Amino acid sequence: MCGIAGIFRRDGAAVDDAEVARMLRVLVHRGPDDEGIYLAEGIGLGHRRLSIIDVSAAGHQPMPNAAGTTWITYNGELYNHRELRLELERSGCRFRSQSDTEVILQSYERLGTDCIHQFNGMFAFAIWDAQRRSLFCARDRIGIKPFYYVDDGRQFVFASEVKALLAVAAVSAEPDVGSLLDYLTFAYVRGERTLFRRVRKLLPGEMLVVCERGSARSLYWDAAFDESDKRPEPEIVEELTTLMDDAVRRQLQADVPVGTHLSGGLDSSLVTGLAMRHHPGRLFSFNGRFAEGPDYDESRYARAVARHVNAELMDVLVDEKNFVPHMAHLVWHMDEPTAGPGLYPQFMVCRAARTHVKVALGGQGGDEIFVGYPRHRDDLCMGLVLSALRGWGNAGSGYAVRDALINVVRRGQERSVLSLLFRGLEPLPSPRAIRHLLQRSAASWGLVLDDAEMLSSPFASGLDGGRTSEKSKSLLSGLLYHDLKHYLPSLLHVEDRTSMAVSLESRVPLLDHRIVEFMARVPSVVKFPAFRFKHLLRQVATPILPELITQRNDKKGFPTPLMLWLRRLRSDRTLTDLLSARSLQRTGLFRRDPLVGHEGDMWRTWTVLNLELWCRVFLEGSWAAAETCVHPGGP
Repeated sequence: MCGIAGIFRRDGAAVDDAEVARMLRVLVHRGPDDEGIYLAEGIGLGHRRLSIIDVSAAGHQPMPNAAGTTWITYNGELYNHRELRLELERSGCRFRSQSDTEVILQSYERLGTDCIHQFNGMFAFAIWDAQRRSLFCARDRIGIKPFYYVDDGRQFVFASEVKALLAVAAVSAEPDVGSLLDYLTFAYVRGERTLFRRVRKLLPGEMLVVCERGSARSLYWDAAFDESDKRPEPEIVEELTTLMDDAVRRQLQADVPVGTHLSGGLDSSLVTGLAMRHHPGRLFSFNGRFAEGPDYDESRYARAVARHVNAELMDVLVDEKNFVPHMAHLVWHMDEPTAGPGLYPQFMVCRAARTHVKVALGGQGGDEIFVGYPRHRDDLCMGLVLSALRGWGNAGSGYAVRDALINVVRRGQERSVLSLLFRGLEPLPSPRAIRHLLQRSAASWGLVLDDAEMLSSPFASGLDGGRTSEKSKSLLSGLLYHDLKHYLPSLLHVEDRTSMAVSLESRVPLLDHRIVEFMARVPSVVKFPAFRFKHLLRQVATPILPELITQRNDKKGFPTPLMLWLRRLRSDRTLTDLLSARSLQRTGLFRRDPLVGHEGDMWRTWTVLNLELWCRVFLEGSWAAAETCVHPGGP
């Protein structure tokens, strides 16, 4: 895994190598093993390398083709690079390394931008084509690896992380208040926008060709939830088992030590069980546990799996001792505030894992692809109720009934119901009603913004681009499509940053695009019979894992004891200052203290804490200082 960066000046002006070097300095945690810069007329490419495949100098980047006319800077892993290499060699290509980077480069030379359809993996890359004077940029289908950019028409600047863009003199850290409303409503920013006004991101499955005349951005992959697979369930389970086994086998490829994350839940347990089939010798697995009792601790499940599959389990005790200093640095790593306090224990487990392995496979994606959230059931039931109300009376009374229903339910299911309304599964209210909902959300937080900022929010304007109804055949498929496009990328953002913060490569075999496409074809009645969560995944896991795991229904998902910690840390001066009314209103984003009347609300407290740290680190200019500070405990 690596860090990439670059600058393309459309007028051909020289790129300052010191500016590219500053970008790379910010990304050193993503690739501590090697650094490279390529400069030519109007172009500067940079790379920080974490050596995983072909750790020799032959894998150095930016990497040129034999003629020196095409150069690549690449972050990721191509899991089918060996098969593609054989095809390319049969067509006459000659290779100078064993790296997957060269496979991408030679595939581009042979097929142009169409090469993207051949790749199985996680990636973000930029290929400079000197003959065309164009930059071909792409992000993997699921959005596992990040790609950010700023394009002002004169120059195009890109990087793996936003903070590297901020190292360029022409890029400043201005907040996007409309996106902030998106974050406060959903706990993440949807679509191409970010919390930084000028910074955009490539979306999952997108590519971008940048040239002197402008740029062309397009979607090269999307999942069609057409539920077209009508085979009997045993045949579906058999093929799914084969796909999952192959995905894990492929993702164990590395020239460095590999392990797994093992929470004790079904997803990571299955990945660990499948990995043991193919991993020679000892397999380290890593579990994060809390000392606050069984409501938070899943370690007994992890131990049961480790014993059953004969993995070497390492328990990582996560507590509040260094929570505040770690969080300050984590916000710097994350670039943007993120959803859920699970960020902290996830980082702590990654840090411990890095002392033993350089690559770790995990179970991310199991809930989104295999129907694992209680809200899937709740949203499905609510959707059926809303469908029954559709068209009842005239439009005005229909919306009135719906609003009344929402007002009753949203007290306990605000995030679930609001997300349902904005998934395009039901006809949306009028623009006036949408603005009313946005204003209500802004008022709840005491957010200061004008109508233009509110309506420019991706929450208001992005929605699903009309794709939900086109790509999904049923209500459940629509929910899963939305998760794939919006919620899952926010989790993968955390996956990438918590691992890269300690130079650990995190792999997610359940999100092999072949598995995602396969599950999109499976009918809802087979995926979610009688509201049985992860039904097909349980079928695959039954021959591999103990019944204690395959029959679990008490989903936890890193239930961090945040409020218990905060009570124990109430004398911590730094934390007290961060959450004080004076501090929270200092930025001018809120007209009043957003915690008043919400004391004890874990999600709101977490959201406010993240946002305050983000304001201090990025908006107030202290990000450069955070860049140079020593990481607490080190990787």
